[in-house]
Amino acid sequence: MAFSQTGLTRRQLVGFAAMAAVVAPFALAGCTTTDNDKKEEKKEETPADDAKDEAPADDKEAAEYTLVSEGKLTFASSPDYPPFENLAEDGETYVGFEVDLIQEICKRMGLECVIKPLQFDAIIPAIVQGGQYDVGVSGFSVTPDRKKEIDFTEAYYTDDMAVIVTVDSDITAENVREELNKSTRTIVAQSGTTGETYAKENFPEATVKGLGGANDTFAALQASQADAICTNNSVAADVIKSYPEQHIIMREATGEDYAMVVSKENPGLTAAISAVIKEMKEDGKLDELLAAWNLNA
Repeated sequence: MAFSQTGLTRRQLVGFAAMAAVVAPFALAGCTTTDNDKKEEKKEETPADDAKDEAPADDKEAAEYTLVSEGKLTFASSPDYPPFENLAEDGETYVGFEVDLIQEICKRMGLECVIKPLQFDAIIPAIVQGGQYDVGVSGFSVTPDRKKEIDFTEAYYTDDMAVIVTVDSDITAENVREELNKSTRTIVAQSGTTGETYAKENFPEATVKGLGGANDTFAALQASQADAICTNNSVAADVIKSYPEQHIIMREATGEDYAMVVSKENPGLTAAISAVIKEMKEDGKLDELLAAWNLNA
């Protein structure tokens, strides 16, 4: 399906310090900057006492980017990945750590935040094709294969892998690697995720089934349609609260960095969002959001 590009070009000045030893936190301006605004900014600048604290105008980069809708930052997200994004009980409101994160990013960029639901494995292809979404956000782990298709923003969380079974399963912490790696075993994971990749790489003899949503995997295990689930540890720890018959049998420190995905044709947007994430790291807002969702920084 072809999408039409309806957005307009937006300009945003994102300052980057000229010397790596000096990091100067500052807030991003509104999405549009006029020539008069630029002149006023230059008038307000005063020479630094120490030359190393001054970033010459020639060394600053102006990040130009496009948006599919004027004044809006449109995100594609699969709202079935708590505690990162999920639908609230009203079935309409999006909640989660990444939801709070993108709302804060939009606030600092002076843009309206728009979230549109999309199945996880369709998000990157949609970002590559363009025309409907500016950014993909849904617990995306930074991987070499994904980097071939899209650009990643600054990372903001690191997660590990977990394996879940039912509490009455004959699969235990002691035999999990042997028992799951059998042709008689079925492992489910959300399609297109690192959980699916992990299952195929670590349990090659088992049947690995990719399902559309993370919630579908827990339902499949509950219905005895699978022997185990492979998913990220933070999601596993959150979702099993609703499934007392299931528990995490194994964790592996895979150290997966989470970041947002942006089209390679829109590098200015990647730079602008990354600058805000870095700013949030520096001013403590990122840690505040992580703590609010019981996620370790």
